[in-house]
Formats: sequence, structure tokens, C-alpha cells
Amino acid sequence: MKKNNLNAKQIILLIFTGAIIVGGLFYFGKFSSNPDNVENKEERYILVLDYGNGKTRKFSGELGGRTAKAWDLLQIASAQSEVEVEIENGFIPRAIDGVKNSDQGKWVLYVNEVKQTSGPFEVIVKWGDTIKFKYEK
Repeated sequence: MKKNNLNAKQIILLIFTGAIIVGGLFYFGKFSSNPDNVENKEERYILVLDYGNGKTRKFSGELGGRTAKAWDLLQIASAQSEVEVEIENGFIPRAIDGVKNSDQGKWVLYVNEVKQTSGPFEVIVKWGDTIKFKYEK
């Protein structure tokens, strides 16, 4: 008779994975790449990636009554919608989807159309906010 025992590493991995999934669902609520597909419009945020060339991508989700960092929302978009993000010091995007900071332009963070002077790891967003990472020349 063959036993199916899980070793300690497998158990830890299962617990860690479950905690991340449950925590993400609890903390961030629902997430969608279609901003109009969120049930409670008052409790949602909108994340916009503006590539500075006419191309934009929009994401939306519910914060579940909590605030979050702009960085957290960018990471959710990255994890769920194949957005590639490279960072510099202070969690500032160096590149998003291959569009890199250079002498010709850089990624700038806006919340509700107000340019932010702090990095996305320090910027707190709340219900109804529109967060935009815009590549500016």
C-alpha cells in the first residue's frame, strides 16, 4: 500500500499560496480589465496606463472598503493582465510593457489628474480614485 504524504516544503507552499489568494481577494476585492464590469461603482478605482502615443490600457477593481497604494494596483494589473513592470529605486517604474524611461520621456504618476511628487509605493488611493501612469515626453 502506497502512502501519499506531503513533505514540509509542499505543505508550506500550499499554505502560502492559499494565504496569498485569500488575502488578495479580501484586501483588494474584485479586479477587472474592463472598468465597466465592476458591480459597485462607488467603491472602485480605475488604473490607466497611458503610453504617451495614443495607446492606453484601463483596469478597474473594488478596494473592498480599504485604501491601497498606487503600487499595489499596478502590481495587480501586472499579475492579472500581463503588464510587464521594471522598477527603479523607490518602486518607481523604469519601464512598463517595454516602454522605458529615457532622455525622451519618463513614467509619471497621477491620481485624479493631479501629478504626484511621491513614488507609487508612498501614494495612498481610495474609493473612486483614478490612478494613471503616463509616459510623458
